[in-house]
Amino acid sequence: MVTDDSRADFYSRFHEQLQNSQPWPGEYMFKFIFKKGSSSQHQLEEMFDSSGATINLKPSSKGAYISMSITTNMANPEAVIAIYKKVEQLQDVITL
Repeated sequence: MVTDDSRADFYSRFHEQLQNSQPWPGEYMFKFIFKKGSSSQHQLEEMFDSSGATINLKPSSKGAYISMSITTNMANPEAVIAIYKKVEQLQDVITL
C-alpha cells in the first residue's frame, strides 16, 4: 500500500534526481504505457496539446498495449512532477 508519506518521499528523491540530471529549463521525455483503446491516450495527448510536445506511439508486439513517449521542454523539476501527479489520476496508465 502506498502511503502519503512514501509518495512524498518518492517525489522528494525524484525532485533531487531531476535537479541534478540536467540543466533547467530543458527537454524532458515522459514514457507511459496503456491498453490499446484506452481513453487514457486521449487524456495524455490533451495534457501536452499546447506545449509543442513531440508524441510517439508504439504498439506492443501483440498489439494489446501502446507505449507513448512524449518529449517536451519543461521549466523545472516541479513542472515535471506536476505532470506525473496528474497522470496518477488516470486509470490504466503505467509510468516509466
